[in-house]
Amino acid sequence: MAANSKLQKYSNLLRLVIVASAPVMIILASYAFLLSSNGYLYSLAAATATPENAAQQMTRETATAVSADVIAYVKGDESGMQYASYFRPEELSHLADVRAVMSALFALMYFLAVVTAASIVWLFVISRNTASFIFALKQAFFWSGLAAVASVAILFIASLGFDLAFTAFHKLLFRSGQWQFPSDYLLVNLFTTDFFAGMARDILLGSLFFGVSLIAAAAAAKKFIRPSAKKVVNVGK
Repeated sequence: MAANSKLQKYSNLLRLVIVASAPVMIILASYAFLLSSNGYLYSLAAATATPENAAQQMTRETATAVSADVIAYVKGDESGMQYASYFRPEELSHLADVRAVMSALFALMYFLAVVTAASIVWLFVISRNTASFIFALKQAFFWSGLAAVASVAILFIASLGFDLAFTAFHKLLFRSGQWQFPSDYLLVNLFTTDFFAGMARDILLGSLFFGVSLIAAAAAAKKFIRPSAKKVVNVGK
């Protein structure tokens, strides 16, 4: 009995780890998925950019090329920025900060993925049988999906005041003042508030999809669970 109680505690702890990691990992995975599509990023930047408002005038074609250069750089391109001369030193400093933050976010996503995978493997190891493992995993998936959907709902409400949320996000991740620039700077006209609002919306939609998928997977897992004991039938006297 003591051994079973200990195993149950371990099982509960592992499920808690999975559920706690899931919302952050799902949001980061949705972010990483969108970031992996240059076509998506280029089209969103082109649709929202206002290069005509920048002090340094340029054609739309040049703006598109510069935007692509910036995207490649912040995503980790080792070749450096071909169009760095278009930007002021403070803009380049911020882009270096963005690159470092993005690298840290990817590292966090991979770390959480490893922790989640290890927790699932260990959950399988300590389960008494396959049915017990599937039942525990079903619960973990259900609560993970629910936590992800709840997180998306909270972030959606916060995004209704996007300017405030955008400011809070930057204050959290970047050094004070290093991310605020005058309205005629090139960087803020290539990547406008509308660009980030559109990307935030799509990240939330992707996260919602992943969260609902986990809940659906938990519901589908029910058919694989078999009773561990025979049902007792009471026969009338």
